[in-house]
Order: sequence, then C-alpha cells, then structure tokens
Amino acid sequence: MLQSPPPFTTEELRLPLASQPPRHAQLQQNVLTKIALGGVANMTAASITNPIDVIKVRLQLQSLATAQPNAVAAQAETGYLGFSHGLKTILREEGAMGLAKGMQATLIREGSYGALRFGLYDVVKDFYEEKMFPSAANAKITPLYIKLLAGATSGALGSALANPMDLVKVRMQGDRTGARYQNSFVVACRDIYRHDGLIKGFYRGVGATTLRAVVLTASQLPSYDHMKATLLNSPSLGMEEGFQVHMIASMFAGLVAATASSPVDVLKTKIMNECSKTAACPQQFQNSSQLLRRTFMNVLRTDGVRGFFKGWLPNWFRLGPHTIISLMIYEELRAAVGINPI
Repeated sequence: MLQSPPPFTTEELRLPLASQPPRHAQLQQNVLTKIALGGVANMTAASITNPIDVIKVRLQLQSLATAQPNAVAAQAETGYLGFSHGLKTILREEGAMGLAKGMQATLIREGSYGALRFGLYDVVKDFYEEKMFPSAANAKITPLYIKLLAGATSGALGSALANPMDLVKVRMQGDRTGARYQNSFVVACRDIYRHDGLIKGFYRGVGATTLRAVVLTASQLPSYDHMKATLLNSPSLGMEEGFQVHMIASMFAGLVAATASSPVDVLKTKIMNECSKTAACPQQFQNSSQLLRRTFMNVLRTDGVRGFFKGWLPNWFRLGPHTIISLMIYEELRAAVGINPI
C-alpha cells in the first residue's frame, strides 16, 4: 500500500532566524539565568580592570582634602600627576598588590549590581515595549527612548542592592597605606559598621550611586543595543550577528558610557570617602540629597567644570575594556544556553 507523504517535512518546520518570534515575545526565557550570566560576565571583566579602577579612584580623590580634610584625602592629596605616574607610584610604594585593593568587594559588587543591570535590561525593555508603549512593538528596531528607559531602570534597581559593596570597594581602593583596612574586606566592613552604623554607613552616597548607575546603564547598554541593531539592519554593511558586530558596538558603548558617567562617578567617589575617618559625619550632611548638592558645589568651586571629568582617562581605560569584555562574554554565554542576543 502506498503511503501518502507527510503534509510538510522536518526542514520546512525550521523557520529562518529572521522569522523567529521577536525578542520581546520571548518572556518565557529564564530571567534568573540572564541575571546569573550577567554576573559572570561582569565579574570576569572587573577582575581584569580592577587595577585601572584603583588608579581612577585615587585620581578622583586628589582634590578631596581641599573640601574636607580627612585621613583618606590626606593620602590622596600627596598623590599622582596623572594615570601613568599613578601607576608607577602605586607599584613603587605598594607593590603589585596595591592594584588589587578592593578586589573582593569589586567581585561581590559585580555579582549583584552588574548581574541585575545586565540580566534585567531586556526584561524591562520588553515590559516597556509591550505594556507602556505598545505602538512601538512592531517597529523594526526598538526605539532608542525605550532602551534608555530600560537601561535607567535596570541600573537603578541593581545599584540600590549593591551600594554597600560599592562603598567598601571605594574605601579600600582609597586606603593608600593599607593601615586602616589592612587590605581586608572583612576588616573594612567591620570598621565602617562600627563607626557609621548599618544604614548611614553602608548606604552612604546611595543617591549618587543610583544616579551614576542610571546614567551608566542608560548610556552603556542602550548605545550597545542601538549600535548593534543599526549595524545589523544596514544592508550596505553586510554584517551578521557575531564577533565583529559585538566588538564594534561594545567599543562604542564603552566610550559613550565613560563620558556620560564621569561627572556622577566623581561625585560618588568623593561622597563615599567623605567622613571616612573615625569621627562621624555632621548630622546636617547625612541626608543623601544634601550630600549630593554639597559635593557638587565643592567640586565646582574647587576644580571648576574640569573637576567633574577628573580621572576620565582611567575611567575610559577601565570602562572601555570592561564594557567590551563583559558584553562579549555575556553574548557568548547567552548563545551557549540558547538565549537570544541582546
């Protein structure tokens, strides 16, 4: 007896990539997996760029003694003429381990803050696109304003959780002699808790930290996302999803993020180091918004507009490679577990 052929073959069931359901329709993909992959990618990048971060923090603290003398600022004021001089000075005075200061806090921070802002980015973007701006859901490329909103939201959510680790990292990196914290994460946490308490101690500067995270994530991930979409949707370039596109887009994102976040990064670093000596901060400066305004005026009065870009070069040296490494690893990890690209 002749058998009738099946109505369609297995090959016909395989849809081309272009006809697969769009990213914003794939809400069933595991959000926790995305968060975990974002943490791995950011921790890997941070472990490589931490030495540059140490130099950046030291440079940003150079003028702090003028505004509020204290132990950390006094160390920084005797410091560095620039990035290369800072590198040589740290190696000469503290050895290679001086460039590893704050590494423990850095990795814990990236495992929480970095994980959340990466892992939640396209989840939040899907929400905005489907629930708040449904008219944009059928656009060939997701509008930039939705990407900016998604970056700002995921950055703010991640920073609120990670502020304690961010503060410990900055304090340890600014401890030039290592006498106070003994290069120990546990000692630093205990010291901050003993002198400033839990909330006022570990959540000091949370306003500036959140502002920086909003600016950073709203400039980094959307610029990467939009640049990549532009490259892939330009027929004249003939580019496909892969290493070349990821490299170009992440290099662009690193430059944009470093420039946009530099002013708030300076404010965050200074706020987190103010009143870091034994004496508690004056009560009138415990409020986060007051601290932010006061520090902004101190920087403007002491260094002018250029003061907000102090440490821009090491910030770019750190954030550029960090952005490239983290985003490229994140894309590869997503592909390895079957999750669509950003």
